[in-house]
This record gives sequence, structure tokens and C-alpha cells, in this order.
Amino acid sequence: MKRYVLLLAMLATLTGYCQWSFVGSSDGFAPDGAITPVLRFHPQTNEPYVFFFDFLQNVGAGPTLMRFDGSDWVDLGGRRFDDDDPNLTPFKIGFDFDRTNNWPVVYYDSPPNHMQTFDGIDWIEYVGDDTIQIQDFFINGDGFGFAVNPLNGNPTLAFSDTSNGGTPGLASVVSYGPTNWGYLSTPKFSQEVAAFFDMEYYASNGAPYLLHDGGTGDRVVVSEFDGVEWNDLPDPNLTNQNNSIAKIRIDQSNGDIYVANPANIGGQPTIEVKKWDGSTWTDLVTDVTQVHAQATAFDFGINPGDGMVYLLYMDRNNTSSNPNLTVSRYDGSDWVMLGNETISGGSDHISLAFHPVDFVPYVAYGAASGSGGWVKRFDGTLGVNDPSLAQLEIRLTPNPAINYTKITGMLVDQYEVYDLNGRRLLAGYGNQVNTESLSAGTYLVKVVSTSGQPNHTKLIVK
Repeated sequence: MKRYVLLLAMLATLTGYCQWSFVGSSDGFAPDGAITPVLRFHPQTNEPYVFFFDFLQNVGAGPTLMRFDGSDWVDLGGRRFDDDDPNLTPFKIGFDFDRTNNWPVVYYDSPPNHMQTFDGIDWIEYVGDDTIQIQDFFINGDGFGFAVNPLNGNPTLAFSDTSNGGTPGLASVVSYGPTNWGYLSTPKFSQEVAAFFDMEYYASNGAPYLLHDGGTGDRVVVSEFDGVEWNDLPDPNLTNQNNSIAKIRIDQSNGDIYVANPANIGGQPTIEVKKWDGSTWTDLVTDVTQVHAQATAFDFGINPGDGMVYLLYMDRNNTSSNPNLTVSRYDGSDWVMLGNETISGGSDHISLAFHPVDFVPYVAYGAASGSGGWVKRFDGTLGVNDPSLAQLEIRLTPNPAINYTKITGMLVDQYEVYDLNGRRLLAGYGNQVNTESLSAGTYLVKVVSTSGQPNHTKLIVK
């Protein structure tokens, strides 16, 4: 029976069989409804986490953080852990991890505004020694930008600033650390009033980049913080200058900056994506026949495995009356749909993330009261032309393995073995892996060379 299941798995991989499958049961993580989900992976356990506004018992939504433990979705600190007003449905939400201690960090507007972390037992508000907390900055406006500094764990928030005198609504950024909240640079640094924001850090140097609509002439610009002040990059010249859901992402391998924004090109809705390589903005080919997107919601990211840009969006090519969630990736010349099926029916609340070991894309999506919330992963192959596969140098012999396997093809410093849910099962040094403790099945092996180069491959255990 094990050989039969193994054969089916191998045939599925070889034939490019593509399927989006539920993480957990088809009931999802929030059967009563979930809005604005944010999907992230734990830096140590690699488990998927979702932070969202929870319609538990079909009343106004409250904040909930859940993780998938390999079999079920479980909450951290209770469902709807902050019910300031059980009939209120807030919409501002942010979530990431503090890489210094692996604790989750969340922002939400209950109201009032909150920035909190979970220590394994309780939710703790970020309150400075001076008793100042995030609400004291009079957060206002339609948009915000949230990020956590990957080097020191400091939570950071950009917002439309109505305090500090002068013109109300200019952009400000505050960050917590080490013991108090403070401004990054002077308050109200933008040229014009800013209403929407998105922010991301470049992990190599800890520099934050902010996308906002406060550029000269109310243009959408990217601002870079150099440690002293915010400086605007050249205008990316987006087609649509008035959309509140534009997003910024950074290729962590080289620092290239990508911005994406819904646009109407030739009378058709699509997603416009542009890249900054340090000197020039360039367009990723925008073809409305490839990405025919409804512009109410989307997400995107750079897959660290193949370096490609992936788009999650509502695809109007499937059916104009009921668009479906779809993921496409840019292969250097065209947008190509990932897999041979759409993910679900339409949803305005979506999030995209990549598994940190095998780089498989995951999506979280939800809808309002009574409609549910789910996470799916892509179980198909990423394609025979996937650059991440072409770069593999390591080999496992024997593979399939019974009691052990050897790593060849590179000088090995250390290895880790994960199951397909991302749980680390084995870790060690050298080029021989003892597999006696592993059940029959398929596993992912992460190998780090003596030069520090990571690599990945699959292991089958009989």
C-alpha cells in the first residue's frame, strides 16, 4: 500500500499535476467568517499563522491569531482576544514576527489602535517607559503601513499624521525600541497629504521602504529611510494615482523593489507591476489578457525559491459575473497561471505567502459574517523550467531511503529535515542522515554548505 501511494505521488509530480489543497479541513480556520487575513510563517517552526478579524458567532469582528499545528487550526490567546466593542468591525490590520524572539507582532484598530505581541501566554501592548503607546499618536486616515524590523524586532507604523501642528495628514512613521515609541526622522515628512501606505524592510541592512501617495503633486512614490531622513526615489509613474491598495515588496536576495497597483489599461482592469533596480523603474509586461483582474483586492510577493513575482488576484477571465481567486507568476516575459485550476470563488480579503523551506505558495482568503476563512497550498509542481530546480546541486543516495541517506554534490555543514507541513523533524551536521526515526513518506531536506549556501531537495523514505 505504501508503494502504491508513493507511486501516485511520484506520478503526480512527474506529470505536473496541479492542485490547490486545504491546509487543515475544508471547514477552514474560521467557519463563521474572516476578513482582512494576513498570512505568515513562523521563523522557527515554519508553521502557517493567520491574523484576521474574526466573525465568531456571527457578530462584529474581533482580532484572532491562529496557527496550523499539523492537524488543526488553534488560536493563540483566545478567539477575538480583544472585544472592545463586540458589534464593531475594524479593518486596519498588520502582522509579522519579531525575529529576535520569534514572537508574533500585530497591529489593529479595534478601536483604539493597538500594537501588541504574544509571549506564549498573554497579549502584551507595546507601552513605552514614558507610558506612550501607539494610540497616543492619533492614528488617522484611510491607510497605514505596518512592518517589523527584521534585525531588531522593532514594530513600525506609517500613518496620516493629524498631530504636531502644520498641515494635517502628512506622512509620519513611528517605531518602538528599545523601550519607547519614537519618530523615524521628523514627523510629517511627505511633500503632500498621504492617505494610503505600504511598507517593507530590506533585511540585509534593516532599511525600511515606504510606498505612499504623498509625493510632489500627490504622486505615488517610494520613500527610503537612510537612518537619518526619508528620501523619495524617482517617480514610478503608476497609471493609477488614486488607489488605496497599492503594495510594495522587496526582493530580499538583491534589494530590488517592486510596486504593484490596480490599473485600468485600454478599458480593462489589471494589475500594474514595476521594478526598481537601484537606478531605473521598468515595467513587467502588463497584458490584460493574462492578468484580467478585478481591482478590489490583490496581493503579491517575490518567491525566494525561484526569484519570480507572484500575483494573487480575482481573475475576471474565469467569469465576469463571479471572478475567482487565481495566482499567476511572471516568468520574465509573460504572466503564467499557476496550476490548472482557480483557488476559490471571489473574495475581497486575501493574502499570499511562501513556505520558507520548499517555497510553495500558500494563500489565505476569507469573507464576511457566515462565509468562512481558509488557507490553501499549491500541491502541483512549480514547473520543469523552475530556476530553483535548475540550481540544485545536491543529491541524496539512496533515495528512496530505508535507514539512512548520504548528501553528495556539495560540502555539507548542516542539514534539516521537514515534513510537508513544515515541521522540523531532524537536524544535524555532516553528510549522512539517519532516517530510522522517520515514517514512510516524502520529506523536505534543507542543506547548508560550508560556505553558507542553502539548498533544498526532496527525500522519500520507505
